[in-house]
Amino acid sequence: MWDMRWKFSGLMAGLMLALAAVACAQAPSAPAPSSQAMAPLDETGLAGYLQWLHSLEQEVSLRREKSVAENFKLFPFGRDEVALVDTTAYRHLTIAKALAVLETQFSDPAQADDLSPLVALANARNYVNLTEFDSSLVWFDAAAAKDSGGDFNSEIRLESMAAAIAAGDSLRMAGEVVRLAGAGLDQAPETEIVLALRWCLVEANKAQLATLVDSLRIDTRQPTPPVRYWAARALERLDRPQALYLQLGRLVRNGGLSLGLTEAQRGWVITALADTSFRLGLADQARRLYSALAESPLEDLKLWASYQLAGMDLGAGDFLAAETGYSAVCDAKIATSWHDQACAMAKTAAELERIRREGEPYGTSRFYKP
Repeated sequence: MWDMRWKFSGLMAGLMLALAAVACAQAPSAPAPSSQAMAPLDETGLAGYLQWLHSLEQEVSLRREKSVAENFKLFPFGRDEVALVDTTAYRHLTIAKALAVLETQFSDPAQADDLSPLVALANARNYVNLTEFDSSLVWFDAAAAKDSGGDFNSEIRLESMAAAIAAGDSLRMAGEVVRLAGAGLDQAPETEIVLALRWCLVEANKAQLATLVDSLRIDTRQPTPPVRYWAARALERLDRPQALYLQLGRLVRNGGLSLGLTEAQRGWVITALADTSFRLGLADQARRLYSALAESPLEDLKLWASYQLAGMDLGAGDFLAAETGYSAVCDAKIATSWHDQACAMAKTAAELERIRREGEPYGTSRFYKP
């Protein structure tokens, strides 16, 4: 009798310790309290999500078959990463000679009467190519002053913003954010809005980011997919899950076209929609989306989905399924930031399953069921 009590007490102590470990572990975030319940995706939205996923899978597969690396657009100038290999010392020498001639001819470009806006813009770009961004801003300003007809207005504004970001001119960029927030989507070029959103994200300036996002009023407008994508990234940074969920749903609704987004950006949308669904209490939808990702041939998506599903299984008291999911991530060859956590959680889930089995004869099930 005493042996049975001692064994039961030992089981209970182990159970309590294991549950405490689970409470401290990293599982999917608990649903956020919300005054307005969010509706799950309708069939059109779910079909669009799956089309996005399959389109991404096909694009990555074809690229890998051709042994072509993913080409990223570099911030802030939006240039192709692969284009940088064409930069040569001879090209830089030629640019430097051209700059020397123009600097001699126009020592003060802002006051030069015979300087054309096209020449000033070209010289500003030359300075950008030499990474002399402060000097490029002087010539961008001169080009803007000489461009009375506004023929080069869009190029000058966008490229001068990129140069200001590269130069670390936060004061100038803060002024640009104010200008764009005042103009909104109706008047401001969307390329400039995207650049400003990205700068606010890089600078982690939540106040300016909130001002800019709120001014866009994307709920009542039809922005381009790149603007909607970067607005969604901003909403994530601002911790506005309901607004984020709506924008992600609108992005995937029209199906599998790339919509001008990179592979990495589409991958983020796919995972963020599943994560946000769970956070807002749409657990059934989240499990459905994660299950689709867990079947993907794209290893990054598959591992993340397996990790999240394991967390959901753990929270539901299905420790055996949780152990299987965590072990799959732990045993994967690809390195992830959550690899060590998955290994630790696989051991925890296995221990909880052992305690559950041993404790069943003593009626401990009421302690481990959610």
